[in-house]
Amino acid sequence: MSHELRAPMNSEIGFSKLLKREDLEREEVLQYLSIIENNSNQLISLIDDIVDVAKIEANELKLHISEFRLDKFLSELELTYKNTLKMFERENLIVINDNKDLDGFVLSSDEFRLKQVIMNLINNSIKYSYEGEIHYVFECGDDYLKFYVSDEGIGIPEEKREQVMKSFQRIDEDQSKGAGFGLSISKGIVELLGGEIYFDKERKIGTKIFFTIPNNGYSGEVLDYNKEEEMKNIDDYDLSGKKRLIVDDESMIHEFYSVFFSKTNLEIDNSYSGKDAIEKASKKNYDLILMDIKMPKMSGVDAMKQIKINGFPNKIVAQTALALQEDKPKFLDAGFDYYLSKPIDEDVMCKIIEEAILN
Repeated sequence: MSHELRAPMNSEIGFSKLLKREDLEREEVLQYLSIIENNSNQLISLIDDIVDVAKIEANELKLHISEFRLDKFLSELELTYKNTLKMFERENLIVINDNKDLDGFVLSSDEFRLKQVIMNLINNSIKYSYEGEIHYVFECGDDYLKFYVSDEGIGIPEEKREQVMKSFQRIDEDQSKGAGFGLSISKGIVELLGGEIYFDKERKIGTKIFFTIPNNGYSGEVLDYNKEEEMKNIDDYDLSGKKRLIVDDESMIHEFYSVFFSKTNLEIDNSYSGKDAIEKASKKNYDLILMDIKMPKMSGVDAMKQIKINGFPNKIVAQTALALQEDKPKFLDAGFDYYLSKPIDEDVMCKIIEEAILN
C-alpha cells in the first residue's frame, strides 16, 4: 500500500522539479504536465478506493438510485477507457463495445457505482492485456441486468480467482499492477445492488468476468440525448460585466481562479472567511458565489444560509474537497444551488457558467 501511494507522488515531485529547468522545449513541458496530471488522477482514484473499501467492510456504503440512459452511460464509459488505453500505452489493444439497439433505454440503478464496477473490470483487462481485443456487453432481461467483459490477456488462474476478489490481493505480488482493490470493491458494490459477480470457468484464454444485478425498473423509455454535445473551454466565454465572489481560506485557490478566469474578462472579488463573504455579498450583486465548505470560525454552509437569508438573489456553488458520492446531495439539500468538487473540473465549471450566469 505504501508503494502504491508513493509511486504517483514520486512522479509528481520528480517531474515538478524537472519543470523548473530553464532549457525545456514546449513539448517537454506539456509531456511532464501530462505525467503529473495522470499521476495526480491515479492518486485521487487510489484514495477513493481506500475510502470505498473501508465503507464496504463497515457496511456503510450507501446507494443513490436514479434513472439514466444506457446509451449515454456507455458513451461516457468509452471516453474513460480511451484515456486508460493512452495511459498504459496499449497501441495494439482494441476495446470493442458489442452492445446493440440500446438507444433511449433507461435504467434505474446507482449510476456512479455501476460505472465504477464496469470501469474496474475494463481497466483490469487493459492493464493485463498487451494486444488483441477486449469486448464488453450489457444485456437487459425481464428481471435482471447482465454485464460481461472478456479479454485475451494473461488471465487469472482458477485457483487464484477467489483470492483476487479480496482487498489487497493480486495475481502476482511481484509483477501485478495496482493496489488490489478493483475486484473486491466491484464485488462489494454488486452484492450491495443485490447481484453477484463471477468468472467464466470454461474460458481458457484471457479472462471473462460477469456480473448480474436485479432489474430495478428497466423501462425501455426513450429520453432525448445529444451525443454530439459540444465540449466547452473556459477561455471560450466572454464574461464582461459579470461579477463573481470566490470564498476560500486557501490563498492558492484564489491564485488558481485568477489564472483560470484570466481570459474571460470576469470581475472577481476574493474573500477568505464566511463572515467577510456575508458582508461582501450584502454590498455587491454578484452573479455567482463560489463557497468553500471547511473554513475556520464559520463554515461555508452557515455563510451560504445567512447570505440567502439576507436576500441574495443569485446562485451559490459549494466548492469543496469533500468529494465522496454522498457529499453532493448533502450540500445541495443544505441549500447550495450547485456542487463543485476539488480539484476543479473545467467541464463542470463551464456547465455551471452556462446555467447560472449566461442563462
